[in-house]
Amino acid sequence: MRSGPELKPGDSLFIPRGVVHGFVNETQSPGKMLAVLTPGVLGPEFFREIGGIVGSSAPPDPTKMAECMKRHGLMPAPLGPVP
Repeated sequence: MRSGPELKPGDSLFIPRGVVHGFVNETQSPGKMLAVLTPGVLGPEFFREIGGIVGSSAPPDPTKMAECMKRHGLMPAPLGPVP
């Protein structure tokens, strides 16, 4: 169940600090996104580590993702639709 806007190529979205958010590509085509975090609290180490978790062809392990996020000061939100 989608709980937010559908973005198309060229669209942008601002997510205020502290807002629970996520994204999903509901197509069969690869998707690309550019995320700009300011102030820059997440360094390249986070993106390398999380990329190693989600970069395989298998579904990513939610436990490993949560552990990585916590190590980098992020608070994982519960999985499932946002009420």
